[in-house]
Order: sequence, then C-alpha cells, then structure tokens
Amino acid sequence: MTAIKFEAKDRRSFRKLINNVYVKNIPLNLEDSKVKEMFEAYGAIKSCVLMSNDIGKYGFVCFDDPKGANKEYGPECAQKAIEGLNGKDMGNEMKLYVRHAMKKDDRNKEKIRETLRYKQSKKRCNLYVKNFPNSWPKEQLENIFKQFGEIENIKLEKGKNGSFAFVCFKQPDQAAHAKATLNNYNYEGKSLMINHYEIKELRDIQIHDAIDKADFEKYQQQKTGKFHQNDWTNQPHMTQILQQLLDIMQQNQQMSNHFNQDRNMMRGQGGRRPQNYNNPRGPQNYQQPKPQQMGNMPMPPQMATGMPKPQAQFMNMP
Repeated sequence: MTAIKFEAKDRRSFRKLINNVYVKNIPLNLEDSKVKEMFEAYGAIKSCVLMSNDIGKYGFVCFDDPKGANKEYGPECAQKAIEGLNGKDMGNEMKLYVRHAMKKDDRNKEKIRETLRYKQSKKRCNLYVKNFPNSWPKEQLENIFKQFGEIENIKLEKGKNGSFAFVCFKQPDQAAHAKATLNNYNYEGKSLMINHYEIKELRDIQIHDAIDKADFEKYQQQKTGKFHQNDWTNQPHMTQILQQLLDIMQQNQQMSNHFNQDRNMMRGQGGRRPQNYNNPRGPQNYQQPKPQQMGNMPMPPQMATGMPKPQAQFMNMP
C-alpha cells in the first residue's frame, strides 16, 4: 500500500487543509468565554483570539487534534463550524460571519467577489431612475414606487446634470412592473427615465471593450488604407447625405421608367408622334416645319413644292 501526500489543485481543495476560521459580527457585550463555548461545540480549539472595533468583535478560531495524530481533524472541525454558525442571528440585526481564515489580500478579493455576487443577484431588482425634479426628496420617490411592491432601499444622489436615484425592490417582477408603468411618465414637465441597474465594474469593462474595439478598427484602417462601413455612420450628417443620395437615385429611376413607357407607346402607335398638348399655342397653331436647305445649294422644285403633280396622259386615261 502506497500513501500519497494530498496536494490542493484549486482554492476550494486548498481550504480543506485550513483549520483556522475568521469570525466577525460578534456583539460587544458578548464575553470571550461565551464565544469560545459556541465554537467548542464543533471540536477541540487550539487557540481563540478575539479583537473589537466600533462595529463589534472579530477574531480567529483554530481547531486541532489534541493528540496531534489526525491532520484532518482540524480542517473538518473548521468546516463544520462554518456550516453551523455562519449566518447565525446574534441580535440587533447582526448575523455571524464565519469563513476560512485567509491572508488580507485574499480576504479583500473574496469580499469583492461576494459584493459582485450580491449585486448580480439584485440586478433585476434594482432600478436606475433619473430625469425627475431636483426638488424631490427621498420620500417622494418612495411614495411613487411603493405601490408596485416592497422596497428594500432607495438611494438618492445629486449629480452635475441633475438628481438620480437607485430603487431596489424585493422581487424582480415588482421592479419590472414599476419600470414598464413609470418609464416616460411625465411629472412636473419631466419624463422619468428608468432602466435596470448595471453593475459599475461590468459597465466599465463594457466601456473599455468598446473603446478597444474602436481603436483596433481605426488601426486597421490606417494600416490597410481601406474605408470601413462603420466610418460612414461615424461622420457627422452622413446619414442625411446618404438619404439624399438614395432619394436622387429613386427619382432618376422613376424618370427612366417613365421615358421607357413613352417610347414603348410610340412604338405601339406605329411611330406616330403624339400631339403636344403642353404647347400653349394649342394644336390649331401648330406650324409644319419648313424644309431645310443643305448649304448654299437651292432645293429641287419637287422638294420645295411638295410631291409632283400627275401627268396629263395619266389624267385622261380611261
């Protein structure tokens, strides 16, 4: 039988080796001995270090096998304490926070990830509201939005271009109903603008991606010397110019079709020229064009006077 040392492949597996837990949100009036008794229910404690700040007490609890024989004893006890005590109600709206102990940098990264997960879970419940009167207080917004459901919180901000607010509902369907009903609703001459809240970190990533894409397209254009289709839409008034060009092309096409119809009609009438009814002199004033002369040469008599008259012998034939 061969024993192989366990090596963690990822962070989740690495935490199985940690026998130290970090705890916070402990009431200040709770004695240290009571905190230790609370954790001793999950295993033997090697050390318990507690500190305090303005919010409450916090510290570290380390589990270990008293005999020192079982290396897995401490991590198993730590995992049981996390599952049993994390989120426990400590009174005064405080809930116990118990996690594996980590370095400060790793703990800050974990905090950021948890914040992003919370914001992502509330994404469809949170509404971004703007374009309302600057004189509105927080209570005015609450009176308008509370008719659509229970509101968790409202955050009112003052910006350079006016006031804006974040309204967070308990349920996403309540937020969707409020958005569908109140968006573009007129209050005191202003139309409300309501959208679902986008996480700032993700919004910044999308903005940077769009900038990088535009810079790459500009680089390609400078390198190849080609004109991209997006450059048309980026030019000022280019849309109006393109629309005018399309209108001119349509007019030319219509004139060409009308000309072809007239030519086909003339062919169908045996080549006869239609009367010019647009002549202001009228058809009765129409004058037959005079025969033209070629250079200085006189015109033959038959061409000047018309067709020759019939001979006498042809007139006297029976």
